[in-house]
Amino acid sequence: MKLRVGVIGLGNMGKHHVRNYHEIPDVEVAGICDLNPDVLKLFTHYGYPMFTDLDTMLAQSNLDAVSITVPTRYHHEVAQKVIESGIHLLVEKPISDSLEQADDIVKRAKDKGVILAVGHIERFNPAVIRLKELVDSGAIGKITSIIAKRVGAFPAQIKDANVVIDLAVHDIDIF
Repeated sequence: MKLRVGVIGLGNMGKHHVRNYHEIPDVEVAGICDLNPDVLKLFTHYGYPMFTDLDTMLAQSNLDAVSITVPTRYHHEVAQKVIESGIHLLVEKPISDSLEQADDIVKRAKDKGVILAVGHIERFNPAVIRLKELVDSGAIGKITSIIAKRVGAFPAQIKDANVVIDLAVHDIDIF
């Protein structure tokens, strides 16, 4: 039996979710959704059911889980709909653009009994995994301070979150 998944939002991160799900043998992409039909056209080669309306996708696709990869300011609204549909969800980080909305998403997921995950991809970075092994083993000694320094321009595709919410959250999570 394959896990039936959907991807909501086909921008910078959504395209990676579609590609990765496509490569997992026990996963069936049962629907992809974006408000922009021109963006959907970029994904026709996969042959997946396409939707410009989230409610229609949630009602018709018999989904087990979805990835929410829409801009941060829409995470709360989209997550509410997914949770109310009883569908498990992975929300790209940050979970929301406010603590109140993040708390609401967590509470709703618990109340509805759906699994909620937040996409913290750096946890799976081989360098981070190895560093954690070294720290846990004591091989690098006692850590007394940690410093993170971001260099380079802020990613152009990020238009609705600040550097702390969108990028520094990786550093904080790794720490």
